[in-house]
Amino acid sequence: MKRSHSPQRFHQCQDVPHSRGRGVLRAACLLLAGVGAATSLSGCMLFYHGPENYRRDRLAYDRQLSTSQKQEMLLNIVQLRYGDAPTMLETMQIIASYSYQHQVGANISGTPWNGGGPQSFIGGNGSYMLQDNPTVTYQPMSGEGFANNVLQPIPPSVILPLMQSGAPIDILLALTADSLGGAANMRAVMASNKSLYTRSTSTRFAWLLKSLHELQTDDALGVRRVLGQPATKTTPAKPEHSYLVFTNTGVPEVTALQERVKELLHLPRGATEAEIVYGRKPDGKTQLPIVTRSMLSILMDVASTIEVPEVNVKEGLTTASVTPTTAGRRPVIVIRCSTSATAPDDAYVSVRYGNAWYWISKKDMHSKSAFALLQIISGLANSTTSQGAMVTIPTGG
Repeated sequence: MKRSHSPQRFHQCQDVPHSRGRGVLRAACLLLAGVGAATSLSGCMLFYHGPENYRRDRLAYDRQLSTSQKQEMLLNIVQLRYGDAPTMLETMQIIASYSYQHQVGANISGTPWNGGGPQSFIGGNGSYMLQDNPTVTYQPMSGEGFANNVLQPIPPSVILPLMQSGAPIDILLALTADSLGGAANMRAVMASNKSLYTRSTSTRFAWLLKSLHELQTDDALGVRRVLGQPATKTTPAKPEHSYLVFTNTGVPEVTALQERVKELLHLPRGATEAEIVYGRKPDGKTQLPIVTRSMLSILMDVASTIEVPEVNVKEGLTTASVTPTTAGRRPVIVIRCSTSATAPDDAYVSVRYGNAWYWISKKDMHSKSAFALLQIISGLANSTTSQGAMVTIPTGG
């Protein structure tokens, strides 16, 4: 990318009659040549920004989308606690756009042609700036999509297979199950007078969660799925079925725990699996009835246990928090609050609402895991055909 200069211009730089003038003019020529080279180089450098933009912006937009989704989820939980309706925006498209500006200049001051003096000066300057002006398109979830994704119970066949992906079954069921084999989970309902009605977790439900988690840890529990088939001209459609499987480990203590779990779930002794169905009672077969929750119900239950400023309770802005003593267990997700003017330093995710900050501590691994699982469940509850945000990053020069 070198810029050539004609021999005639070079000789003009040498034929200055005054020696100081020749030296200064020679420096000026070299400066201008350098400026021209820098200008050409800056124009050439634009061709190398494509891969750099892709590497940088793909990860940057991914991180920002993740952060905004966590903040939206937490904000909706807090809003429900204060009687506000949740708002869900789907990021439909992100288009990154760039503008490049570069400026190079030079100046000569003094009188080098007449001998010059100590005030003779030759200088130059340059600047280069990259501006990013992305366009983001959002679409609020409403109508049929809102009803299907937020208000309808999530099918058990969608929830239970998450256990096979490593999701802790105790956290999974604590979030999504209203009852398991007839055993009731905690439930929070906002009454018309803005009071919070809470149904405590039954002792049987709490014991089942603990025992099922132990069996999962011992590889003595699993889920089997039988995929459905669409209807054809000759055969009707076959729905999908999911089964809770009790694996024989050969360990007497584990086998004894499996039998105790089956007894509390009203399953036949010695059963190796039970079909997972929606409902409170089986229909006579070897079935495990589960009443699942909607996303709105899940968020309401999480909202009932978050910390809130005492002054907000006294003023009637919200209700008192459900404590572990009332619920019979530790909150699935511990959300703290602070009336400080600044965001907490140890926050995994935080939002400002009213006069307080609400956050999940990054040192609380249990709450972080449950919150991440809540986001996955929310994605599975989304039954629309949305394919997620489309990110367009220009990679040309």
